[in-house]
Amino acid sequence: VSTQSTGTVVAAYTVLAVDENGNRKDKATVGDEVLLVCGAVCRTVPGGSWDITYIWKDVSDQVITGQNKREYKVKIDKSGNYKCGIANSECGTSTLASVSINVKEAKLNPLLKFTFSKSPPQYMWYDISDNTKSHDPFEIGCEGSLSSGSVSFQNAVYKMPDLKTGTSATEVYDFGSSFTSDKSGVYQCGIHNSPNKALWYQKTTNVVIAAPATAAITPTIISVKHDATATFTCTAGGYPIVSVTISGPNSLNFDCITSQSSGDVTCSSADKSNYVINVQNFKLEYTGSYRCTVKTKWYKSDSTPAIESSKFDEVTLSYESTTELTASTNPANKGTSVTLTCIVKGNPEPSKPVLTKTVDGSSSTIDMTCSGTTTKTCKKVFSSSQYTDSGDYKCDGENMIDGDKKSSTASLKLEIVGNVKATLTQTPSGDELDKGSSVTFTCKVEGNPRPTKLILKKGDEVLKSYTGGSDTSIEKGTFHISYDETISSLKLDDTATYTCEGENDNGGKQTDTATKTITVVSDVTVTLTASDSTPTVGNAFTITCTATGGRKPHSVELKQGATQITAGFSCIDDGDYTKKCTYTSTAGYTSGGTYSCTGKNRVAGNTEREATKTVDISVSKVVAVSFVTLASNTEASYGSKYTITCNVEGGDKPHKVTLNIPGSGSDKTWQRGSSSNTLTCNGEFQLVCEYEIANLDYSHKGQYTCTGYNKLPGETSEQTKSASGSLVVVKDVEVLLTDTITSSSNEVYHGNSFTVTCVANGGRIPFYLKFSHTPTSSTSKQLVLYDSTDSKTPQSVKVDQGANTLTYVRSVTSSDYNDDGRYNCFSKNKAASNAEKSNEKDVSIIVVKNVTSTMTAPSIVNKGSQLTITCSAEGNRPPHEVILKKDGNILKNWSLDSECTSSPFYKFECVHSVSNSGYSNGGEYKCVSKNRALENKEVSSEDNQSVQISQSVLTSLNPNSDKELEWDSPSLTLTCNVEGGLKPHKATLELPDGSVLSWSRDTTGDVTNNLTCTGNNTVQCSHEIVSTTYDSTGNYSCTGYNKLPDAHSTVNKKSKTVEIIVVKDVKASITANTASDEVDYGTELKLTCRVEGGRTPFYLSINFTDGDGLVNNIIRHNVGNQTSQVTKGKNSLNYVHVIDKVAFNNTGSYKCSGKNNALNNAEKSDEESKNIVVVKDVTIEEIDNVEVDYGTALTLTFKLNGGRSPHYVKLDGENGQIFAWERKTTECTGTNEITCTKKVGASDVNWGYDGTYTVTAKNKARNDIEVTATKNFDVTVYKDVVATITPSSKDTIIYHQDKTITCLVEGGKPPHQVDLVLPSLGTKTWKSDGTETSLTCSRTDGDHVLTCTHTFTPEYNSDGDYKCKGYNEARSGSKEKESVVQLTTVRPTEVTVSKDSASYVTDDKIELNCTVVGKPLVEKTAVSWKHDNDSLDLNQFVKTEKGAKDAFTLNSTLVITKAETKYSGKFTCSVTDKGKIVSKSVKVSIHNRKFLDSPIVKHGGVESMEENVKMTVTCLVEGFPTPSANLTYGDMTDNALSETIGPNRTVSQSTTLTKFEFDLTTSCDYSQYTFTCDVETPQHTNSASADGPLMIDCADPLPVILGGGVGGGVVFIVIIVLAVFFILKKFRGKKSDSYSPENGTQIQNPVFTPDPNYATVESQGLPGYSHLNRPVGGTSEEGYSSIAQMNSNAVGVPPLGDDAYATLDTASNGRMGHTRKGSDEAYAALNRPAPGKEKRGVIRKYKPIANKPKTFGLPPALPSTDNIEMGETSHGSKPEPTYATVDPKTMKSKAKQSEYADVTLPDVPPEVPIYGQHSRQPVATNSEYTDVTLPFLFFFEDSLYSNISNRQDSAPAEDPVYAQVDLKSRSMRKPVVEDEEELPPEVPVYGTMGQLTEPDYPSPADEEDPYATVEFVPKSKRKPPRPQLEQRSSEGVYATITDLQENP
Repeated sequence: VSTQSTGTVVAAYTVLAVDENGNRKDKATVGDEVLLVCGAVCRTVPGGSWDITYIWKDVSDQVITGQNKREYKVKIDKSGNYKCGIANSECGTSTLASVSINVKEAKLNPLLKFTFSKSPPQYMWYDISDNTKSHDPFEIGCEGSLSSGSVSFQNAVYKMPDLKTGTSATEVYDFGSSFTSDKSGVYQCGIHNSPNKALWYQKTTNVVIAAPATAAITPTIISVKHDATATFTCTAGGYPIVSVTISGPNSLNFDCITSQSSGDVTCSSADKSNYVINVQNFKLEYTGSYRCTVKTKWYKSDSTPAIESSKFDEVTLSYESTTELTASTNPANKGTSVTLTCIVKGNPEPSKPVLTKTVDGSSSTIDMTCSGTTTKTCKKVFSSSQYTDSGDYKCDGENMIDGDKKSSTASLKLEIVGNVKATLTQTPSGDELDKGSSVTFTCKVEGNPRPTKLILKKGDEVLKSYTGGSDTSIEKGTFHISYDETISSLKLDDTATYTCEGENDNGGKQTDTATKTITVVSDVTVTLTASDSTPTVGNAFTITCTATGGRKPHSVELKQGATQITAGFSCIDDGDYTKKCTYTSTAGYTSGGTYSCTGKNRVAGNTEREATKTVDISVSKVVAVSFVTLASNTEASYGSKYTITCNVEGGDKPHKVTLNIPGSGSDKTWQRGSSSNTLTCNGEFQLVCEYEIANLDYSHKGQYTCTGYNKLPGETSEQTKSASGSLVVVKDVEVLLTDTITSSSNEVYHGNSFTVTCVANGGRIPFYLKFSHTPTSSTSKQLVLYDSTDSKTPQSVKVDQGANTLTYVRSVTSSDYNDDGRYNCFSKNKAASNAEKSNEKDVSIIVVKNVTSTMTAPSIVNKGSQLTITCSAEGNRPPHEVILKKDGNILKNWSLDSECTSSPFYKFECVHSVSNSGYSNGGEYKCVSKNRALENKEVSSEDNQSVQISQSVLTSLNPNSDKELEWDSPSLTLTCNVEGGLKPHKATLELPDGSVLSWSRDTTGDVTNNLTCTGNNTVQCSHEIVSTTYDSTGNYSCTGYNKLPDAHSTVNKKSKTVEIIVVKDVKASITANTASDEVDYGTELKLTCRVEGGRTPFYLSINFTDGDGLVNNIIRHNVGNQTSQVTKGKNSLNYVHVIDKVAFNNTGSYKCSGKNNALNNAEKSDEESKNIVVVKDVTIEEIDNVEVDYGTALTLTFKLNGGRSPHYVKLDGENGQIFAWERKTTECTGTNEITCTKKVGASDVNWGYDGTYTVTAKNKARNDIEVTATKNFDVTVYKDVVATITPSSKDTIIYHQDKTITCLVEGGKPPHQVDLVLPSLGTKTWKSDGTETSLTCSRTDGDHVLTCTHTFTPEYNSDGDYKCKGYNEARSGSKEKESVVQLTTVRPTEVTVSKDSASYVTDDKIELNCTVVGKPLVEKTAVSWKHDNDSLDLNQFVKTEKGAKDAFTLNSTLVITKAETKYSGKFTCSVTDKGKIVSKSVKVSIHNRKFLDSPIVKHGGVESMEENVKMTVTCLVEGFPTPSANLTYGDMTDNALSETIGPNRTVSQSTTLTKFEFDLTTSCDYSQYTFTCDVETPQHTNSASADGPLMIDCADPLPVILGGGVGGGVVFIVIIVLAVFFILKKFRGKKSDSYSPENGTQIQNPVFTPDPNYATVESQGLPGYSHLNRPVGGTSEEGYSSIAQMNSNAVGVPPLGDDAYATLDTASNGRMGHTRKGSDEAYAALNRPAPGKEKRGVIRKYKPIANKPKTFGLPPALPSTDNIEMGETSHGSKPEPTYATVDPKTMKSKAKQSEYADVTLPDVPPEVPIYGQHSRQPVATNSEYTDVTLPFLFFFEDSLYSNISNRQDSAPAEDPVYAQVDLKSRSMRKPVVEDEEELPPEVPVYGTMGQLTEPDYPSPADEEDPYATVEFVPKSKRKPPRPQLEQRSSEGVYATITDLQENP
């Protein structure tokens, strides 16, 4: 303490330093913290102030600012004195006290020379790829000195393993194999003293182990959906990484380290190595290649710039297809244009999309017109849309991404709408229809939405009203509903106007109507009814006949059959035109039959007409049935005889009885008249039927049903009655037990199968069965129990109700010992009188098996261990002897009862043991056993086993340790010793190359020893290495073998291995794949580094030195850092360094280095270098097109590269050069890779800067030759689109006065689309790609300004906003702008009338329509009607209302229900609008009533006339106004023969009656005339017909004339012969004993050989006959088949089977070979059905014909036993034939009509060919219809009739089609055709074939055609089908067809 007194001032002070524990501290290490404490006082006088301020100074004697406290904590960095003082107002500044602190200095320097200062802190940079400094291994350390203490390493920041503390002044840390970038970090070196480890000094260095950049992206291809997120990962490698840059489409470029996102692209990393990039909200413009670039940066020295390394990888993002589907208008009005637009976007480019339309589940593909690439726009234009265009449309798009199909779909529902449209059609057409005819009205209303209302009216009567809901009579289509109203029989009051009305809701109620007017004309009709058509015997019935005619009928007749009825028949008048007649009678059996009523009246021309109707009366009595001998559950004994009797009674005579037999027995049948009855019945009305069972069995049990049949007259269905009874067959139960064992002693061998079957039978069926088994060694057990009284019965018991049996089968598939024993079956049943009976059977079975022996013993036993052998014997009967043998001698014969165990009874086990085994216990052991099996015969079995004793082998090898040899050193000998028991048999020496030298004791066979060995138990082998090479290096392995009985292997071996090493100093070499030092840029460079030596080199490296002298290591392979890229050869390391695409920085020197440990393990090294120069023609990188906003600054940047480096760059614009760079100006920078920039000010950027720019660059590349490159790019100036519409302000437009709208659009890029939105007309569009041209536009001002115009015709709905919309692509994306103007449509008031003039007749309804249109529309009160006769008030007739069409129309209708002549004049419709009058007039004329009656046609000739006679035909008609008339005359038989003429004279007999006269001359071209008079007025048409005269004397004269002399005599004789023949023929035809052949039998035709293909008519006597003569077999001698077996009637077709068609040839419609005149047989061809029909005809019956020909032989009869249905088989490709048709107009016969071949009228196929017609030939020429020739006759016949011969085939493999009768063959009489049987016009129809007649010879002209006579039979006269007759047995000749079933 120092004290100082200055006057009154007293001061005291001191300072000390202490550590954290309060101890004084005068020594420190740099960085230590020391607490300095200052103690001082000062005051001038006692009681003065003690407040003082402390002052501190550091070792440099500088005041420490801010330190004014007593204590000061300081961090020591150097030795020196720290000072403390005080100051206050009293003492002033005191003298400072000090304290000295010593800091121990240490010297600390890094050992490595490349440490340099980047202060602070220090950095040590090391590039992993840099091998120029040969730092191997890499080390870091420090050195220092201290008087006491030591140096150690401290890692302050980065993880550094295995740090050591030493005592020397120098410490080094060796990185070794851990030399990787992850060892980078801050390293600290410090010095501390040993005692307390206090740190005295430390120094830090930042170590950066730099690695080149690497980048890898996964995956490399991604397909992305719209608006989805694409994710890929970029793995960044290298150190230190300074940036990870993501770049891609749309100028994407950002660094993941400094920024985590750019727009929709984000980047994140959890480990700073794996960067996850997400491209969100994915759009089409986002597609393309994305690049991840990783950049590292480091320094080689303080003075050199940073070294940058970058690598990138790329990923391709593809846009999965997206599809959108739009409609230009939806819903759209029918007839308007609608465009469907499908836009598919995708990258890669999508394929053409598919447009599919679906309606009601049915789909079709619609073609479209497409344009575009990645955005593909496809259109389908419906220029005039229809309702059928409505539907569900789906557009499917797709594109292919990396081989995968990416699909997308868009859909819409298109609706085409329209107002309702009504149509009314009529079938048949015509304004006038006959009474009784049929007419169908079709009311159809169409629209979309589909009409909801349909009304059909007859006048004011509603025939049909439909307003929705379910109605089967309404036909509903997608867009229409329709209704058919059929009036099947028109009446007079059906004359009316028919109206069809419809309604739908298309933006409001819409309606429409259509009308049709008909008039019904009438003629006389007859009706006939019966009060009861099927009266019961004794009951009364009444027949009523009503005849109505235009003149009242004057005659009505009633007939029963052919007998006229007078008694009880009376008639009365019923009105002006009707006569009503009745007949009443009591029903009896004779009352049945057909009643016909014929009414007659006189019509026009006093011509008598008649009509006939028929009614059938049937009198019935129903059949009755009863059993006599059979009741319910009648019992009968099994095996007895039994008769069942059934009585059947009924009328009309039961014709059939069936007895249903139970079970599978066929029913028994009796049929009246049948010869094949299986049931015996006797009687007429009461039948007694018996069925006898000779021997009853179980099959006869069950219910019997007897059924009787009869047919009531007039009914097609049969009447049936049945009675039933049941029969029970009884028998006591009987059990039968059988098995499948064939042995006499019932033995079965073990494992074989056997079956025991129990069958119990009895009547009634057994109800109980039990089956049990009692094994030999155990008690009985029940196997199955069946009891029918139990609710559950076993399914294993089979019940056969038919055979009355219970069956149980016990099947043993593999028998066992337990299956032997006794089997028992027991059963019960209830037999006669339900008494219980029982029965049982049993059988015994023995299961046997041959004995089997099994030995168990070890195959190998170690010497001295225990040996155990076990023998097992099994069999049944049980074994009785077991023996053990060794080496053939008996070792043990066991006593089975005492020395062996038995369990179960059929198996014994015996054991032999040796406790201490020796070599003598080895050998062959055998176990032998015996038993008695099948037939008690002894059998034996044995098993054997070999036992062996084991011992091992030993091996040694000399030299016995590794040995080192120099390359090509002297020889070396290897010796191998093998020792073992049982004499080693084999030794091997494996060499380093894998080859093996071997020795074998056994050299027999192909064994050759290549290793020299000698000895027995000890074998010595030797091998000499003569000259050492690398191949001598490796392991040598000696192995010895001996064979021991080892449990796991029979071979025992031991091995010994030694390594021999050949050494040589390392040699390095490097080669390249180039011929010179130059390598083209981007090509492959392949450098091969090889180091060779022995030992194998452990080190290989390649270093690269660039042009700046910087060294980079390409690869280093050593002991601590081995890489798989280096391949190891035999004593060599090889590495091929491949640069796939060399870059500029690959120019430099490449050095290959290698090291190895050679002789005595000394390290050796070698190296070799190779220089490479990279050359490349100058290349300008792809320059992105530049987009800039109008009026903003523009920067143009581009890059280029080349090797050697480019020396010249120039930029040219469209207006000239912009700059030229020759490494003298500043526009461009760089060496090999150049970047150039040009900036343009904002004020200069306008439309003029659009254009193409050219970059030109030059360099000197390979061989120093100068090359030039150019590149173009575009600059686009953007500006958002603007639009302007003209007119620009609110305005009006005139209805239907064309208006033009102008749309002006401007923008940059130039506008690509303009839409002009027009109310009610939709949108008109112009598109730059030409896909839309509905709007016309022109370009100006460099395509940036579009002027578009559209002219349209305004409608009422044209009001609204008119919009002009422009679209373009601007800087910020798609832009659109619109301009709107409001326009209103006006229309001046207009008046129109429906007609300018109209004429009416009195009492007609006057209806005038006036239409007023305008916008705005006037009120209804503004419309008025006036007549030019002012006295007539028209207001009462006027109705004015808004029109249904639109809201701008008034309809004013004037209706006067009855026209009067006073209304003739002018009607005016007027409208007052804003004081102005607008009007229109109609001139109306009223006349007398207009009508037109049916004309009356008469002719002036007689009933028959000759040729060339003049005749006048008169047509008298009444009508107003005066009608006109024409006359058509034709031939009754030939519709094609007709002519129409006008009147020769017209005479007006009154104001309404007119007579027309027509003159003509008769001609023999017509057989009988018909006349039709057609009359018409402007409003009406009418017609009437009349028959004309028959033409006579038209035939040719006889070709010969009777005369005198010889010629006359010959002719006379001929005539006599003919007369005699005719008389004989007549006489034979009247024979009473008629011949009745079998049904369906054909006869031979002896005239033809071979038989023709078709039924022919030829001269087989007079006249010719036709036969059905196609044989079944190959020759005619085989006879002829029945119709049931006929073959095809076509020529040259393959056989189709016997039932192919069963057709009768069409030519068989002719005469069929009988000669009895008056025969009523008729024939029809049975052809296949008409088109569209399904079933073929069915031949129902055959009717025999009379008169057996006397010249024909008889074939075997082959009758058909049943109805024959034609098969469905067809052949050929042509349409099937249809019908055998007959024209009704030719059907005329004097004989009565056929009643058996009634052919109905099917639909007529149109335009069918006419084949096989019977033609009436005037001369002997070929028919125009078929090949028809005249037969040869020995007499002269008038050639009027033709015979059918060799009928022409219609086509190969086709059946004949028709057999029509030609119209010319008809007689001269017209058929009687009833009105209701109207014939179709001008096409053949079908009728009934008439009976056949014969002419008298020679044939007179008016006789009937004898060959094909057909008569039309009116419905009223057709007889019912003939009842079935009883069969008569006789020979068959002809096939006669009677009843034909109608073809459905």
